[in-house]
Amino acid sequence: MTDDDMRTLAKHFFDAVERGDVATLRSFYSDDARIWHNTDEAEQTADENAEALSGFTKRITDRVYADRRVNIYSPAGSCSSTRSTAPGRTASA
Repeated sequence: MTDDDMRTLAKHFFDAVERGDVATLRSFYSDDARIWHNTDEAEQTADENAEALSGFTKRITDRVYADRRVNIYSPAGSCSSTRSTAPGRTASA
């Protein structure tokens, strides 16, 4: 996969998060994927992450990945800078 392919994949992934399309999100993961979160240093399986994203999309209705920064490095990459809002609250990461 080229760097441009990775950037396109990242765009489609985070577009799906914004839409709340958990089925599409899950389709991006291999069955043995592990998702690591820097906030708690915990690891999730693909299914655990899909379940968490499902809850996230139900609780946080205004999901915006603004000012996306995608860094490509082998064998993976990262994307940061999000803003989400819930009634009366805004969260940024």
